[in-house]
Amino acid sequence: MRIAAEAVQQVRASKKLSQSDIAATMGKPQSLVACPESARANTTVETLYEIAEATGTEIIIKFARETGR
Repeated sequence: MRIAAEAVQQVRASKKLSQSDIAATMGKPQSLVACPESARANTTVETLYEIAEATGTEIIIKFARETGR
């Protein structure tokens, strides 16, 4: 979740948007955007997709083989 949290924070900062700005575009409460940024709560892929849409970005999920196994 830390990686997702950092990604949401970075895209928000690069677009100069507040959590409230994104939430308003999504038609959702600001707390829904705050959750993924906190990395303390599980966030659905659907929510991350909605954040990507609201910020004009794309979400990419990649599974990769871990090194050292």
